[in-house]
Amino acid sequence: MKKIFTVFTALFTASLMFFPGHAQAQNHKIVSALDSNDYTYDYYYDAQNRLVWMEFGTTRREYNYNEAGQLTELKQYAWVDGRSEFSLLQTETYEYGNDGNVARKVVVKSSGTDTFDYSDYENGVARKTVYNDRDKYFYDWRTTIEYNADQTIAATRTEELDRDFPEDGYYKLEDYEYTYADGYRDSETKIAYKYDGSIRSTLTTRFTYADVDAKFAPANLKASGQSTVTLTWDAVEGATGYVVTYDMQRHVVEGCSFTTTLGTGTHTLSVRAEVDGALHNASFVTVESSDAGKLPVASFCIGDVYETVEETESEEAPTRTFINIPLSWTLTEGHSEVVKYNIYYDSKTYGKAVRVSVTDPAATSFLLKVDPFEVADWDEEGKLTTGLDVPIFMTVVYTTGESENSEVITINPFKLLGYESGVMNPVAKEDAALYSIQGLRIAAPRKGIYVRGGKKFVF
Repeated sequence: MKKIFTVFTALFTASLMFFPGHAQAQNHKIVSALDSNDYTYDYYYDAQNRLVWMEFGTTRREYNYNEAGQLTELKQYAWVDGRSEFSLLQTETYEYGNDGNVARKVVVKSSGTDTFDYSDYENGVARKTVYNDRDKYFYDWRTTIEYNADQTIAATRTEELDRDFPEDGYYKLEDYEYTYADGYRDSETKIAYKYDGSIRSTLTTRFTYADVDAKFAPANLKASGQSTVTLTWDAVEGATGYVVTYDMQRHVVEGCSFTTTLGTGTHTLSVRAEVDGALHNASFVTVESSDAGKLPVASFCIGDVYETVEETESEEAPTRTFINIPLSWTLTEGHSEVVKYNIYYDSKTYGKAVRVSVTDPAATSFLLKVDPFEVADWDEEGKLTTGLDVPIFMTVVYTTGESENSEVITINPFKLLGYESGVMNPVAKEDAALYSIQGLRIAAPRKGIYVRGGKKFVF
């Protein structure tokens, strides 16, 4: 009976289904798997030869154990590129009875909490009662194990005993079938059924084993730094290299140190040694990164010297006057690697903020050319006013992401050009000749700055 209990302990901790269901050499572990959907699974073991991570696609499962070596908690995360962090999808916790079998599993997720109560372990049969606290439903399952002649598990068959919610077109239960090679579980096939008993889907996963050894877990793994983080560890005898893993990245390292830049937040990094062609047990370190690269510039200001630039598209077209606004900034000490800078200002013409990018990572100043008409305002009669203030701010784009906005500085381009606030009527004297700034007579004016009667005005 004890053998059956041991089997059920492994069986009903469902997320550990990739473990072999029989005795094996302590160091001979599943190190990778590949399923029929081409997902690759990567397994990480700690210095006690316990599975602590499993990664597949953009998903990570993290396992925690009690002093008796029983699984007590499993957390499943998904990597979110936009936030450059793992997002917790669900948490499973496990409780055990005096016989060592799983007595209860509680799964907490966004759709509610499922409580699984296990009972009636007898002759290869177990009962599982599930209750959902949000939708208020329950159902009973019964699972039966089929054995091969050598007492390895050939299959597990699950049937539904009772339910109190309506059928939704899919059978809720699954069967598992197993094959073996060299005494170890070689493959696992999950079979899902519809309510009519027909097969809805199958998924086969094949496993790769290797002899891992806890003595090869890198000792004295340490992290220093808050945004630019350096890992160091002791050399492992016989190691031909190391693999550093974090944030869905894998880096092959020859020596015993590694430096990287991390975004703000909590990051867990692992280091594994490669010995005799196999990756062995991992050492882990958690870093609370406070990334100076995610902070805005330390100072952002506008200089006192403004430049005006006049551009003429053709002899017939009016000359347009732009104003160059000198901007300067400094970076926070200890910043991350800079990619570029983004400068933003409001545009009345486009109805949104205009972004100008400064692509030189070493830049600390920039002349922002603004067309006053992009930030112009008009009264109800369609006459131009000069009273519109324009906010300007900037951000820094680092390798770890874009910073928060800098302080906002407000300017008025028309006032900088010497005009006072108020309505400026460019057709006050319709019989007067119209000239460009350069003195060219203009017959068909467009938006721009002109001279009439010896005075400048904006049209």
